[in-house]
Amino acid sequence: MAAAWGVITRLTLRTFDLPPSFGAVSGTIKAWSDRAYRALEARVTAFYRNVLFNTHRGEQ
Repeated sequence: MAAAWGVITRLTLRTFDLPPSFGAVSGTIKAWSDRAYRALEARVTAFYRNVLFNTHRGEQ
């Protein structure tokens, strides 16, 4: 297999202003069993889909 080489000589990035407010959430999920974990994961996913994923809250 032949090697291919290239050199980037110019790069332009498009940027956007930050929104007036933003935040992040992180955490660790623990459950008593695999079944309980899957049930919790399903509820969190449904909550995100039904409540958080909209034009008012944003998505990343």
